[in-house]
Amino acid sequence: MTLDIRTLVLLASLVTLLISVCLVYAGRGYPAALRGSLWAWAGGSAAQSLAWLLVGLRGHIPDMTSIVLANSLLALGYAEIISALRGFGGHVGRRIWLPHGLALAVAVASITFTVFVPALNLRLMAVSGLIALQYLIGVRLVWQLAPSPRPVSHRVMLAIFVVGITVLIARIIAVYLAPLASNDAFGLTPLQALAFATGTFGPVVATFAFLLMVSDRMNAELGRLAAFDPLTEVYNRRSLDDIAARAVAEARRHARGLSVLVVDADHFKRINDEYGHEAGDRALKALVDVLRRTARSEDTVGRLGGEEFVVLMPDADSIAGAAGGERLRMAVERAAFRVNENSVPLRVSIGVAALRDPRDDFAALLRRADHALYEAKRAGRNRVVVDSALAEQS
Repeated sequence: MTLDIRTLVLLASLVTLLISVCLVYAGRGYPAALRGSLWAWAGGSAAQSLAWLLVGLRGHIPDMTSIVLANSLLALGYAEIISALRGFGGHVGRRIWLPHGLALAVAVASITFTVFVPALNLRLMAVSGLIALQYLIGVRLVWQLAPSPRPVSHRVMLAIFVVGITVLIARIIAVYLAPLASNDAFGLTPLQALAFATGTFGPVVATFAFLLMVSDRMNAELGRLAAFDPLTEVYNRRSLDDIAARAVAEARRHARGLSVLVVDADHFKRINDEYGHEAGDRALKALVDVLRRTARSEDTVGRLGGEEFVVLMPDADSIAGAAGGERLRMAVERAAFRVNENSVPLRVSIGVAALRDPRDDFAALLRRADHALYEAKRAGRNRVVVDSALAEQS
């Protein structure tokens, strides 16, 4: 069976169009941050779909349409795909014009070597080189999107761009060494067939790779939401239980100290009542920011619920835990928090419990720290109480 390149490009046009329509429809169900990237990719796919349709009709429609417009749309499609990758990676501003500038250069080269200086081989080399540069930008973007080891989706995307660059460079070399006849743009040589196959179906495979990248991002976001408190972006109770269980086991194994600090905002209800819950949320974020900046790098901050937080301090006995609690309390006291130009004081009470019994687990430490916190509240708030001091008093 003989492969007909026109049939190949027309089939690719249909498939690419269907994919772009599916992306537009599917994008509506994604968060706004990803929706824009999906729609940019869909726009690029639609431009390429029209480009391949015009290429397939070459000889039946004017060259300005089947060559110049087709090449321009093809390069514009790649530029939009690169824009989608930029949006996906959070890149803005810097060098955003370059892919579209290369698309404009493709249009200029197509017009020059089709209308003013008709030259098939020069046109093929110029267009192939410019699109190869667009591919190179794609490689750089995807390479920057994820650290090693890269997910499968990123590796597939990189492979598609690298294969595309390789085929285009090979095509430039082949055309330079063995120029095609002026009417032989669809000549069935192995390299021509490979170039058209890569150009037509490569973006289709790249679309599936991009969808996998989006899926990876969504799964990572779901994992983050499952592990972190959505308001303050510190560990939630479920994550705290897991981290603390490992910390207790590590402390026991190496005979090291471990302190658990329960931190509670004093008179927090007043902030909600006087300034509203939005101000209360901002106050909690400000409080967490102070805790994270003041805690040691090895400490873990998490939210138990409401205005109550936990700080895990590894390698810290009750004395070090008390010192750490006092450091946190003073930092919160010095912090400036304002609502509608009004200075609102933030104060915390802290209960501290240190690992001292071989039977202690996180739940036991938490109970003791919570009891110490209750005593701090009862004694007047804005203070640190250590559970061991309570045990000595009793």
